[in-house]
Amino acid sequence: MKLLRNMLPDEILAELEKRSDALLEAEMLAGEHEARFKAFEASSAIAYRDSGKSMSEAEARVRGGEEWVELYRELQGNNAKAAHAKRHYQSAVIASDLWRTESATHRNIR
Repeated sequence: MKLLRNMLPDEILAELEKRSDALLEAEMLAGEHEARFKAFEASSAIAYRDSGKSMSEAEARVRGGEEWVELYRELQGNNAKAAHAKRHYQSAVIASDLWRTESATHRNIR
């Protein structure tokens, strides 16, 4: 893989666009998973409550279950992937800014 600092301006912009798309996809996936997780959590708690449990006991039973743990791990994994994609995107933004600064400096020196 070619390093950002070794890329030409057009390559940096193409990489920036690619990373922007990856960030958007990762954030959308994390958002969708969060919605599914919260829906599972709420519907499960309501089911326990409807069976006569208090709301606090219902929430504790939901969070103590393996399905909740698995969904929560997946949610955290998707959030971590989105954070990684954001960092990856921001490094391309910084590379673009550095290239522009360097170009402006060279113009001023000449």
